[in-house]
Amino acid sequence: MAKTAQKGKILFILRYLQKKTDKDNAVTINEIITELANNNIKAERKSVYNDINLLREFGFNIIMHRSHDVRYYMEPSPLETSELLLVTDAIQACPFIPRRKVNELIRKLGYLTSENKAKEIDRLIYIPERRRDLSETLYKKIDILQNAIQKNRQISFLDNTTPTEICLREQVSPFLLVLSEGIFYLIAGDHRAENGLVFYRLDQISDLSLLQIERDEIVTYTGDIDFSLQQYAEGLFAKTKEAIQITLKIKKYLLKQFADKYKDLHITGKSGEYITIEITQRLTSDFILSILQSGEDIQILYPEQAVKMVPKIR
Repeated sequence: MAKTAQKGKILFILRYLQKKTDKDNAVTINEIITELANNNIKAERKSVYNDINLLREFGFNIIMHRSHDVRYYMEPSPLETSELLLVTDAIQACPFIPRRKVNELIRKLGYLTSENKAKEIDRLIYIPERRRDLSETLYKKIDILQNAIQKNRQISFLDNTTPTEICLREQVSPFLLVLSEGIFYLIAGDHRAENGLVFYRLDQISDLSLLQIERDEIVTYTGDIDFSLQQYAEGLFAKTKEAIQITLKIKKYLLKQFADKYKDLHITGKSGEYITIEITQRLTSDFILSILQSGEDIQILYPEQAVKMVPKIR
């Protein structure tokens, strides 16, 4: 065992510098020799110097610092500690990453720095566990969808926006995931749609599976060889800065529901079982989706930009 350890001396030096040193915790050659001795490895100063120089020649960023003595430390990562903390906080605060995965990612980030600095980045931001429970399923959906997009495969899933007794299994070609106002959406190709593209909320689909069927090119859905998916998504999910006046035609039984939600509601007309109303509302993708899910019970009459958005959503 001692003979094997002796042969791995340079690797022990590398591991020691990686895990135990940083700019604030540089070590001397004597400290390195002591650490080697603690692992039953004999070493002389000259051989340790040679090993360090060899590691530097192979690209390891080992810094030599001169003061009253010569000390060494390793710059472990291109990221500063403050940057690692920023990434850690972002991971901790992200509600759709499960706690298990959060812990795994933070542990891996710790490998990018010394043990002393790793303790600094392992700090907790509280996220309610109810949200974490939901995020486990969402995280798996995102993983399947990203895999499908990268491998150019179609997917199938149950659309939970339809009544339970007629819950439909959809088969589409996934193209882009969008995070808008805290909600994940999937933009996909569907030849049944008016303009070839549809989108779904990820929290409203289930039983998602990756198919071994190659997806069609996006041009076969849009008919436009110059179609820009990014520009389409930006336009579809653009947020209005202010609430706007929206005219709706709703069935009478929905009036109380709308009146309770919109205190500025005005009735502008009546026709059979429908009532025409005006409300003030931000034109968000989630609002449009809720209108669509109501079927023929709610119709958007104005503004034109809202009317045009409805056929884009299934």
